Amino acid sequence: MNLSLNNNITAVKQFLKNKVYKPYFQTNYYFKANLRSPQSTPLVPPIIITGIYRSGTTLTTSLVEKIGVDMGPENHKCRGSGELGNLNPEGFQENFLINDLGRYILHFAGGSGVRLPNEVKVCSIDLHSLSDADFAYYSEAELNDDRIAPKVRREVLRHYGVSRLNQYFCDYFDTSCWGFKDVHCGVYMPVYLKMWSGSKFVCVVREPSSFLKSALNLSGGASINTWVDYYHRAIQFEENAQIYWVIYESLLNREKEVIRGLIAFIKGQKPEQDDDIEPVMSLISKRKVNHKNESYGGIERASILYEKLKQKSVESMKRYLN
Repeated sequence: MNLSLNNNITAVKQFLKNKVYKPYFQTNYYFKANLRSPQSTPLVPPIIITGIYRSGTTLTTSLVEKIGVDMGPENHKCRGSGELGNLNPEGFQENFLINDLGRYILHFAGGSGVRLPNEVKVCSIDLHSLSDADFAYYSEAELNDDRIAPKVRREVLRHYGVSRLNQYFCDYFDTSCWGFKDVHCGVYMPVYLKMWSGSKFVCVVREPSSFLKSALNLSGGASINTWVDYYHRAIQFEENAQIYWVIYESLLNREKEVIRGLIAFIKGQKPEQDDDIEPVMSLISKRKVNHKNESYGGIERASILYEKLKQKSVESMKRYLN
């Protein structure tokens, strides 16, 4: 009886999705966008901050913005409110459109943030081939993220959607030096490289036990295996992508060295003197990282990978500071 009822509810939801909501989004959300002239001006490649969620990407994004990278209007960023507000009370430093797009890419490929999709399938996605109506439905009806004002979400989706990303960035960002945070794209960097060739990625890594302890506050499905899978995939993209590796613990304890390398990576030249980095360093809370290793399944394998990533971080700083 319960199974039959569940099947009927699922069927009704599917009917409403395909016959009511999607046609509504298609008809009412994109008529203005279709009248706009296509965006043909090539954009300067963006600076993209990534790294698995709960790894220090919000702090790193704030630093990158302070360095001079435009992250878009404040009212388009996910606020520190709603169901997730207690995790980052001051905000998440992520543009809601990119956040929703990242989650949609994982969903489209059959995965999620805690259950990563097939590598080949997710990396083969072409943003130009995604449906505006499907994306609008996913953003409005399935995600309905309460960290963004509904009016802002609706206006952006109506005028841009996923097919007008470049126009959106041109209208709202200073595209001479711009970027965004997407915690999911560590597993699909090639998707963005197809869209914006020459993109630079700042990949943040947090010690695996610390990550899991924090991530479990967000999702009960978080696991060390997801952490390992995520960064194994990110490493594979190094051959074709410019990646600056940031170890979160080093960012807090050796901030001057990490920030100097980060500025050199973004601007193409290292800062001349310490005065140049003081405004950026002021964003970092002066605190010592005290961490006690927890006993989690798979932690030994993760620890080996973490040591490898720490070495990559050191190599990143040397490469851009020498």
